[in-house]
Parts: sequence; C-alpha cells; structure tokens
Amino acid sequence: MYNAVSEQLINLLKENLETIGETRGGVNESNLTDNEGIEEFLFEQDKKISQLIARSWLQKDDVGKQFRDILISSKSSQEKSDEIKNFLQNQGIAFPKELFSQIKVNWESFGGKIEEEPGRERIYLLPYPPRPFEVKDEQLEKWINDNNPERIEPEDPYIPLSFF
Repeated sequence: MYNAVSEQLINLLKENLETIGETRGGVNESNLTDNEGIEEFLFEQDKKISQLIARSWLQKDDVGKQFRDILISSKSSQEKSDEIKNFLQNQGIAFPKELFSQIKVNWESFGGKIEEEPGRERIYLLPYPPRPFEVKDEQLEKWINDNNPERIEPEDPYIPLSFF
C-alpha cells in the first residue's frame, strides 16, 4: 500500500524511533517496529497535515489563519521552515525536526514529497496550492472534523495530501 516516498519515510522513522517518541509525548515503539505500524503512523500524520491545510483555506478558522500566515510569510527559507516545524508540533503533528533539514512550501502541488539534496539533506515539500473554486466550506469542514481512522484521505481530490 505504500509507495517510494513512504518507503523512504519508513526507513527514516525506523532510524529515529526515540525522536518520534519524544515528539509524540511518548509513543508506543512496539507499534512502530514493522512497516504496517509505521505506515499507519504516517497515514495518521498525513491526515492531520491535510486537515490543517483544509483549515487554512477557511476564512474563519483561527488556527488555519495562523498556519496560512506562516506559509505565506516573507521570512527567509530556513526561518519559515523552523516556524512551520514548530507549528506542526504544536498542533500535535509528529514531525521530528531531525528527519528533515528544511520544509519548503510547494505552491503548485496537491501532494507532498521529499527531496534529498547532495550531502543527504532531506527537504520536505509541503503542498499548498491555491484553494480550488470547486471546494466548498462544507467539504472542508467535513474533512477537518473526520475522526475516522479508517479514512485516510479526503473524499474531494482537490484537498491536498501531505506525503502520498
């Protein structure tokens, strides 16, 4: 079920279980010892980031506005990256800072990806395309409030996914 990106993440997560445990406020590492447990963890984080992007497209959502303001700020690339990492962690998204040297916003994609730079720097490209006109507030709110762990992606294909 996972692709090359998530395979790469699975290997990174296996190498950094202790960091992930600290990020999540103590994770049951026994759940992250096989690819299935790590894949489930990745889908959970992916969904949270996707829901945060959906929140940022709503005009009256304060948390979404904070996230949007960070993404569109004119800060230096590394400053913005650090602010995004901190914001994600403050929102309960396990995004270990040690796994990625930088986060960059990809304005043209509905899917995130990881790039490896020479010297083994890993850069996470966070998808943040303009909100399509087809996506209504009700669709966003439905996705934002979806707590079903079996549903890992939104019904609407125009709501971005973070990794896959």
